[in-house]
Amino acid sequence: MEIVKINETQVVEQLSASEYIIVVLADGSLGRIRKDKIVPNVGCYYLNTNWETKGWHRIAINRGSSSMYSSAIINIGNSYYNNAPNFACFFIGCSGYSDKILNSIGKSGALFSKVRVSAKAAPGENIYIDVYYNNTTRNGIYIAMSSCIGLTPYAIDDSIATVPEGYSFQEFDL
Repeated sequence: MEIVKINETQVVEQLSASEYIIVVLADGSLGRIRKDKIVPNVGCYYLNTNWETKGWHRIAINRGSSSMYSSAIINIGNSYYNNAPNFACFFIGCSGYSDKILNSIGKSGALFSKVRVSAKAAPGENIYIDVYYNNTTRNGIYIAMSSCIGLTPYAIDDSIATVPEGYSFQEFDL
């Protein structure tokens, strides 16, 4: 049997190129996990774009059921293009039939000043999460979403989001 050091093994760029993943167990020994036993998505997302238009920007959506309670921890920030770095981190919980909840975890600066939840109390309707970008100069925008139940990222671009016809909305200050 040949002894192979882990740091001298071949680097595999894609999981599809392997059958097993080698892991180090708590006692220091090696083990292996079949790739089909690894959870492919645990509700974490990371996106980046550029914004320069002041107004509401859609960042997340629950597609298909406003009757389901949806939630996520969302962290949004900017890089220093034209403004010093700002961030806002918050927990959002919502459905079309119950109270919308927003708990601010932390904030720096005023670029991201509000969150808006748009929902419709009807089966099969979407829920939309928008953030107010309080600036008219271009900045790199970074969004991380975690612990997502029902919410997924929306196509984040520099377009202004409106409340869909027939939907009600609730705004929260950050």
